[in-house]
Amino acid sequence: MSDRVNYVCFATNSVGTGQSGSLFLNVQGNPPVVSIASNTYQAPWGNSVTLVCTVTANPTHTSVSWKKIQNGVVTNIVPSNNPSKYEGSTVSSPSLIIKNADRNSDQAFYECAATNTIGTGTSSRTFLTVTGDIPVVQIPDNYQVEIGQSVVVVCTVTSNPAHTTVQWKRVNNNQETNLDISDSSQYQNGNLQNPSLTILNAATDDEGYYRCTATNSVGTGTSALSYVDVTGNILQVTVPQNIYNVNYGQSVQLVCTVTGSPAVTDVYWVKVRNSASTTIRATTMDNSKYSGVSLNNPSLTILNANQDDIAVYKCYGRNVVGLGESQQTQLNVIGSRPAVNVDTSVSVTLGNSVTLQCTVIATPSATMVRWNKVSSSGTSTPVDVTNNPTKYAGGSLSVPSLTIYNAQNTDESTYTCQATNAVGTTVSSQVNLDVVGTIPQVNIGQSQYSVTIGQTITLICTVTANPAHTIVYWRRNVNGVFTDLQSSNRYTGSSVSNPSLTITNTVAGDIGDYKCYATNSVGTGESAQTLLNVVGSAPVVNVASNAYSVNIGNSITLQCNVQANPFHTSVKWQRVDVNGNAVDIDMTNSRYTGSEVNSPSLVISQTMKSDEGRYVCLATNAVGTGQSQQTYLTVVGSTPTVTVDQLQYSANKGSDITLQCSYTANPAATMVRWERANGNNVVEIGDTTNNNKYGGSTVSSPSLIIYNAEESDEGNYKCKVTNSVGTGISTTTNLDVVGNIPIVTVPTSAYTVNVDGSITLACQVTADPTHTQVYWQKVTGGNTQTITINGGKYTGSSVTVPALTISNAQFADAGTYYCFARNSVGTGSSTQVVLAVSGNTPSVSLTQNAMTVNYGNNVTIGCVVSANPSHTSVYWQKISGGNTVTIDMSNTNKYGGGTVASPSLHIIRADTSDAANYVCFAANSVGTGQSSQGTLTVAGSVPVVTIPQNQYTINVGTDMTIPCNIQSNPQHTQVYWTKKVGNSAAQNIPQGTSDYGGGNVNSPSLIIYNVEEADEAQYNCFAVNIVGTGSASSPTFLNVIGNPPVVTASIPNSVRLGDPVTITCVVTANPGATQIRWKFITNNAESVIDINNNNRYTGGTVQTPSLTISPVEEVDRGSYKCEATNAEGTASSSPVFLNTVGDPPTNLAINPSPITVEEGEVITATCSATGNPNPTFEWRKLGSDNVISNSPVLTINNAQESHKGTYICKAINTMGSGEVQTTVTVHYK
Repeated sequence: MSDRVNYVCFATNSVGTGQSGSLFLNVQGNPPVVSIASNTYQAPWGNSVTLVCTVTANPTHTSVSWKKIQNGVVTNIVPSNNPSKYEGSTVSSPSLIIKNADRNSDQAFYECAATNTIGTGTSSRTFLTVTGDIPVVQIPDNYQVEIGQSVVVVCTVTSNPAHTTVQWKRVNNNQETNLDISDSSQYQNGNLQNPSLTILNAATDDEGYYRCTATNSVGTGTSALSYVDVTGNILQVTVPQNIYNVNYGQSVQLVCTVTGSPAVTDVYWVKVRNSASTTIRATTMDNSKYSGVSLNNPSLTILNANQDDIAVYKCYGRNVVGLGESQQTQLNVIGSRPAVNVDTSVSVTLGNSVTLQCTVIATPSATMVRWNKVSSSGTSTPVDVTNNPTKYAGGSLSVPSLTIYNAQNTDESTYTCQATNAVGTTVSSQVNLDVVGTIPQVNIGQSQYSVTIGQTITLICTVTANPAHTIVYWRRNVNGVFTDLQSSNRYTGSSVSNPSLTITNTVAGDIGDYKCYATNSVGTGESAQTLLNVVGSAPVVNVASNAYSVNIGNSITLQCNVQANPFHTSVKWQRVDVNGNAVDIDMTNSRYTGSEVNSPSLVISQTMKSDEGRYVCLATNAVGTGQSQQTYLTVVGSTPTVTVDQLQYSANKGSDITLQCSYTANPAATMVRWERANGNNVVEIGDTTNNNKYGGSTVSSPSLIIYNAEESDEGNYKCKVTNSVGTGISTTTNLDVVGNIPIVTVPTSAYTVNVDGSITLACQVTADPTHTQVYWQKVTGGNTQTITINGGKYTGSSVTVPALTISNAQFADAGTYYCFARNSVGTGSSTQVVLAVSGNTPSVSLTQNAMTVNYGNNVTIGCVVSANPSHTSVYWQKISGGNTVTIDMSNTNKYGGGTVASPSLHIIRADTSDAANYVCFAANSVGTGQSSQGTLTVAGSVPVVTIPQNQYTINVGTDMTIPCNIQSNPQHTQVYWTKKVGNSAAQNIPQGTSDYGGGNVNSPSLIIYNVEEADEAQYNCFAVNIVGTGSASSPTFLNVIGNPPVVTASIPNSVRLGDPVTITCVVTANPGATQIRWKFITNNAESVIDINNNNRYTGGTVQTPSLTISPVEEVDRGSYKCEATNAEGTASSSPVFLNTVGDPPTNLAINPSPITVEEGEVITATCSATGNPNPTFEWRKLGSDNVISNSPVLTINNAQESHKGTYICKAINTMGSGEVQTTVTVHYK
């Protein structure tokens, strides 16, 4: 690529050194273009995967390499060094094959690169995800086994890839050890074929926690701990609730279940209050306060609960093994003085009703509610609601809030609400009642209004009133006092719903100050005053001019302008006679038009003298009539004035004679006639058209031409001119017809002679009487010259030889010649003879009036010369910017031609200075001729460079092409790019590196490989031709952004219900994540987890993306996805499954059992069980499927014979269920 430059050839001789033009050598080729078929790949753990790479390279690439980027660490992959792991990555097979995919070592970003002689191209990154995980191992339950029995601890293994070993572990004293199952007398199974473990002949040493593990190629998965309970220990004593609540004065049963073997022999309770312990036993307890606490019914019933019963309780059960105790339970006795809440302040409009809100929360229930009114001195007086129902409502147990009807100022005070229950009385905080109300607020829209007389106007009034206003009225200032408006159908509005006042058909009497008033139950409010001004006047009428003039018979418009407020309704014109009397113009006369409201000017058609006079224009509106000033109309016109130039004319017989006539006429003449008088004989000379005797005598040519005059044409002549007014007659002119002047003719009217030649101009004369003299005259340029016969230059021109001979003709002899002959009558003249002397200045023309040449090319401006006599020199002039320069043809490096033999101009290597107008000149002995100007345009400029967009955005790690479009004439020979970061100076981008591609003449667009954040900058494209350098007018900015987040989630294999669990979420994001969301998936439906409104959830934030659930409930079982969002998009993890495990109900017991009651007594039985989650209960009678109760306590009032029998209590949770029975016996009275 170093050869890609401009080259110049030089040659030297003894005179000096010459050089060629510049030649650019373009070496084609770029670094390879490398691409990976997919941005992501996925491979199951242990399988092989091919990362496809394609390479396009010119010249052909010579090597291929791969890189692995894992956690920011870059590793070069060399398959030849590790053939068991990798294949490919060669020139012929650039794709990379990864064998036995492993998540820990192979899950990463990968890049493919290829190198040729130009440089190295790198692909964008691709990410390989290795799917598969350690085995999921589950023990679905805890187990219970009697000593000496066998138990199967179920283990299920789900594994991808398949597990290869199963191992059981035992936990003792928090130490976990492998279980040796080789002793077949103690254990069975627990292996790869059957992972469940069978414990044979259970002993107390077998009781404990067990864990099942399974291992595959990914790792080892472990189950949750499962507890194997070997029964035959001290009793399990359980209180199912941690807290009991009882209302003050009520009874409560603290349930206790005692299970186990051997059987219970003693039951008692311990009460701890204020650190003092009290033992409660059936044999010593106060039966009026307690019941229960027996072997059959270990639960404790506390009667008539009070504050002394608030304590911590434990239940104890003893058998021969030892003493079992329950967890403690807290008894709360609920009851206190009522809680009474009210609003702190209330506002009511005078006369309205208001409710003072009071809420009462009381345990025990309130027995009384009342309201008190507190005076300013602090004295509290009960509000008597009962005896004043029209004033008050509420203030009772069912409706504690107090409603006050028709609030008055006397009700404004401080109030309290009080409530009483068995515990005591509570008085609320004070409520301040504010009774509000004022006179209406009345506002006027404007301080002043203006209306044209006769129009409608609305005076805006707005009213704000509390209480609402009931009356609205208006007053007007009359003699300084605002007085109610008198009733008039011209007034509307002034009402409660429409307080504004509308006045129609306004008159001057409406002018004045107005006020708006509004009244409510408090009083009357008034507005500020507003002024109403009624405007209007008679029309103002003007005529455009004080005087008009018109030719008689023409039309005239007398202009009239009317300005009227209110608008005028009629217009008329009057004519004023000499006595000053005005008479209306009769507009029914078709000669008059206009004089209308929209067209007030008066148009008079076909004017007559009688129209001359004074006129006025009048306009009327609702106020009156306005009149313009007078204007005077002059009607112009008279009979023509006719004159003849001479009183006497003389004409030779047979000649033509013109009798001159001129006239002035207004109006214009319409006809011209002549008359001839001989004595009393008067002859009218009529129309001369198509008359061989006469000519002229027309309006345009009034003079009379008499052809071939004869004696009969002698006489006195008059010229008569007629117009629409009449006929004007000239004075008399006399015509005398005498003999003939010579008749001179020339047989040839035009001659041509070459310069220096001779020519004879022929002339023939016929004369009666005979002519006595012949001479010639030459007319050139308006000058007349009589030819002097000198025997040298001129000969002839005599009575005998009237022709004129001109010798040695020159251009000065060219002209018009006349031959004259004179006799006693006069002088006759020939018609003109034109002599042309041939031989001119050269005729010079350009072959093209406009030419275009590309910058740097040669051009010839063609010039054609035609010359007689032949031209002897040629030269050129150049005209540019108003300056004219004669071209120096001695500059042979720039110009050629411009000679007599080759008049065309050759311009070598045209540049912008040659763009101009050119003129070609040629000279001969006659003079110098020149061509018209020819324009030479030099096409070409610096290249026009454009970048289509002001900004591009690209993700990190991908390739970016910034387009560059170039239009260049002459063709550009170089392309380069600059990069500008921030306020630093722009730097040229190097070509031929592995970081960049393109940016050359054939491929001007810039390719940035494997974009990094450092590539974020402003870029500009430049192109160079022989004219100069062009760049994009708007550089582009490359915005480098990150990628959507990469999100992974993981979770323990199983979680016990009630335990906390953290579902781990790992987010890798550039730019950083801005939001984290978790989704819960059940039945293939996703829902967003509301972490903020559920106190069991924590985490799920940008800072802590992992989700913690505490405690785990059965509803939490399902799949979870972690979702992360950054500026580039949103990505989510693969779902992970939360498996919840717990314990089915165990230790079921009914207390008391069996049950014996007397007829009519209450049957009470308490069912207890342990389980995770806590079980629910169902009671049924044996032989029936009907559920009697869903409470753990079965109560049957008024026991009857039908109630005897066997009752079943069923304990249920999501882990399973269990049943226990008891027998009920009813004794009859």
